[in-house]
Amino acid sequence: MFNLKNPVDLVFGAGSLNQLGSKVGGLGQKALIVTGTSSEGLKVSSTRKAGTLDRVVQLLADVDIEAVLFEKVTPNPLASTVTEGVKLAVDTGCDFVIGIGGGSPIDAAKAIAVMAVNPGLITDYQPGGKFARVIPQKALPIVAITTTAGTGTEINRYFVITNDATHEKPGLGYACAYPSVSFVDPELMLSLPVESTIDTGLDVLFHAMESFVAKDATKFSDLLAEEAMDLVLDNIQRAARDGNDLTTRTNMAWANTLAGWAIDIAGTVGIHSLAHPISGHFNTTHAKSLSALGPAYLDYNYTANIPKYAQLAEILGLHDHDFELPDAEKAARVGQLLHHILAVLGRAYSIKDFGVTEKDLDTLVRDTLATMSGGLKNNIKPLSADDLKAIYLNSMAYQPVAHSCDCH
Repeated sequence: MFNLKNPVDLVFGAGSLNQLGSKVGGLGQKALIVTGTSSEGLKVSSTRKAGTLDRVVQLLADVDIEAVLFEKVTPNPLASTVTEGVKLAVDTGCDFVIGIGGGSPIDAAKAIAVMAVNPGLITDYQPGGKFARVIPQKALPIVAITTTAGTGTEINRYFVITNDATHEKPGLGYACAYPSVSFVDPELMLSLPVESTIDTGLDVLFHAMESFVAKDATKFSDLLAEEAMDLVLDNIQRAARDGNDLTTRTNMAWANTLAGWAIDIAGTVGIHSLAHPISGHFNTTHAKSLSALGPAYLDYNYTANIPKYAQLAEILGLHDHDFELPDAEKAARVGQLLHHILAVLGRAYSIKDFGVTEKDLDTLVRDTLATMSGGLKNNIKPLSADDLKAIYLNSMAYQPVAHSCDCH
């Protein structure tokens, strides 16, 4: 038995952003627009440079909605940034919040929308905070406009904010944090650079893969996850080669939405829990952390559900002549298959590449257990502190398990 509910009004397809005015007219007269800050080497944010920000402001003006701009979100958004955004939203009397960009601006927009109408700071609601057991029931209406095919945050209730003081990066998820309306317009993704295309695409792959092997997976989440994985594997290299191919961008955007919905239903698992402390302490992208951990995690986990991992091996590219192998042999290849995919895309990282040393592992394990228990509980194989440390260690110098696997 499972319960299926998703309240997001999703507007998907090329040119869908043009419907912004008609969709948000009932949300209020003033919107806080949350987007990224300028990055190193750029005087303006990518959202502003691409013209998306000015376009959104004009679409709002066309229906007499005033825009208040908050262009201060960095990758791995900080709690202090959320607090600053909340103050601006409250002081200017904003009625709703719009997040434009990838996962970081939209996650920050969710957090700002929640905290604008609830007491305390966002860190109070994180594990160990004074409101950690409180589930907020209200938020300002949220509008998500995604310009990457990465996190799936536009279709789910989750958001991730880094604690400035502790560098902990827990995920939070509340029903009030579902966007009221989300726009997934692949035309906005045509300008996405190659590196971001690959990283966000891998984020989609991991989300789909995690929901597929989660303890809470359902038949419906499996359908979403399988389709998302197939779409990523069929399109990610083409998207990297030709970012102006609208069909390929549409396929990647749809994969992202499907994977985001899949984790909303089935949740994430242990690899997500392991990855967040690395991003929090070493300021790596989520996709890079997942990529560095993925093969070692799969090698640890596959024995807990041989049939499911055998199916995953087939999805990840098991050669046709290996389909007749026993499930146990197919399942044992998942780490190697994923490592091959990552190597082809130039993403076969070690966590040492991010500055992680063996003396950091106890801190990472402690943070995983303290702040990311949800993914650990949803893991089909138990993960003790020793298990977590072993996966981190194996991710420092990953060696694919020796199989005569003709990966392709």
